[in-house]
This record gives sequence, structure tokens and C-alpha cells, in this order.
Amino acid sequence: KPITYPDGYKPLDYDKKFRDVVLARRALANSLNIPAVHVMERVGIADTLEFAKQLGITSLTGDISSYGLSLVLGAGEVPLLQMVEAYNTFANEGIRVMPTTIAQITDKRGNVVYTSDPDKRTVLSKEVAYIISSILSDNEARSEIFGTSLNLSRPAAVKTGTTNDYKDALTIGYTPQLTVGVWVGNNDNTPMDSIAGSLGAAPIWRQMMEYFLKGKPIDRFTIPPSVLRVTVCKENGLRAERATS
Repeated sequence: KPITYPDGYKPLDYDKKFRDVVLARRALANSLNIPAVHVMERVGIADTLEFAKQLGITSLTGDISSYGLSLVLGAGEVPLLQMVEAYNTFANEGIRVMPTTIAQITDKRGNVVYTSDPDKRTVLSKEVAYIISSILSDNEARSEIFGTSLNLSRPAAVKTGTTNDYKDALTIGYTPQLTVGVWVGNNDNTPMDSIAGSLGAAPIWRQMMEYFLKGKPIDRFTIPPSVLRVTVCKENGLRAERATS
């Protein structure tokens, strides 16, 4: 619903529509902004910034008062590499892997002289990582806004992003084997001509994912034993005991 915060902030969804109560799956899969702001309000900016650091997002520095609820929608500059590192944590079932530029070095005789051993640490439970991956890979759930524009030939989790002045269009997504992030914009920081993440970055992301995964086995996100799948009412999220008209 429309909401105005004491500082005058009025979050809007991309299409400026209001959908009343929505489930978390529908909200996240379709990039709905207002539910995300409500979540940020409940979690708090301080805890959000601290957890972002655990995921590899270290560029959000400075006094906490310099950030507001719009941070959850991208009102803080984060390098693409850090965003990809964070998303890769979901692909890795909650294990964060520090980025490295060199995986291996061999000499002219084919002998391996160096192999990277990146630092790894668990920052999320498998359960949380799976639920995020399940939502972001739900083709049916995101079809309300994106149709089939983000679908691959295999299960893949994906999220788009667009700054409200169209200076940045992003798409970041992953399978259990691969995480790819794409940014599209002008290198002089001028706005693009109404190019959203789903229009500018998503087609590149799809082509890259299909190319690098070609011929590789189709891996699916593994459901942890403690995560149960039950039928719920799509209107209120309560467990459904029987069909209603």
C-alpha cells in the first residue's frame, strides 16, 4: 500500500502499482520495492550493513546516519564484483568464497606451479540459502513482471536491478555451478534511454550463462532435509487444508 515515512520518503514499485498484501516469494521474485523497504524497516539499517559485510559487501562505509531505508533498493554504491560474491554465497549453500583472479598457473611443460586456495567461510545456513535460491529460480513466480525474459534452459536463480535514473542496469544470477553478474551503463555516468536491468543486462546474462554451461550437467538446488514443502494459500500464506472457491 502507499506509505510515506517521516522524512518524506515514498517507496514505489517499478510499475507504480499497489498490490496490497503479497507473499515474500511473489515480492522477491518480481522485484517489488515496497515489501523490501518494510523488511529493511524491521531488520534495521545497522544489522543490514553488518550482514552485508559478512556476504562480502564492504563498500558501504561511513556513518550509519548517511543511509536510509532506500538502501535496500540500492541507494548505496557497491562494486559489481562484491555483488557477485554475495550472490555466489547463495549458490554455494551459504559458503562465501573470497574472489581470486588467478585459479592456476602451469609452466611450459604443463606442470602446475600454483593453485589458488581461496578463503572460504560459512555465513548463511543451507536452509536460508536454499529458500533464496528457490525463490529466485521460480520461473512461475516471477512471470508476473518478467514473463519468460529471465528463463534459461535449466533452473537458474536471477535478480535484476535498475537505478531510478537509468544510469545502471544489472542482472546477477547463478546455478549451483556458476555465478555471473552483468552491469550495463554509460561510462560517463549519464542516464540511459529507459533501459532497465531486464532489458539491458538480462539478455547478456542469459547468453553468458547458456554459453558457459553448454554441455555441463543440469544441477538443481539441493533441498536441505529440514526444509519442508507444503501447500499454502497464495493470498495469505497460511497452510492450505482444502481448496476454496
